[in-house]
Amino acid sequence: MGSETLTTSRERYERPVGTQRRRELGAALRSFRRKAGLTQTDVVAKLAWRKTRISLIETGRVRLDPADAAILADLWTVQDRSSRVA
Repeated sequence: MGSETLTTSRERYERPVGTQRRRELGAALRSFRRKAGLTQTDVVAKLAWRKTRISLIETGRVRLDPADAAILADLWTVQDRSSRVA
């Protein structure tokens, strides 16, 4: 095994998940969704995505593909291009 250290499942869960940048992007997307008057359930119905995916994106726990970010921005009509830059 060399000098590698093994982590316990507890240690894995205690580590923060998602970078600060992903959390900021997720919070911005959640804010835009809410301003558009949409719920996560509305987004799921329109995009046929799983609700957990929306939740994970909005909390920054998963990486968001730029194409998916554009789809979400289009859904709640984010017009300001500077707001779209992640």
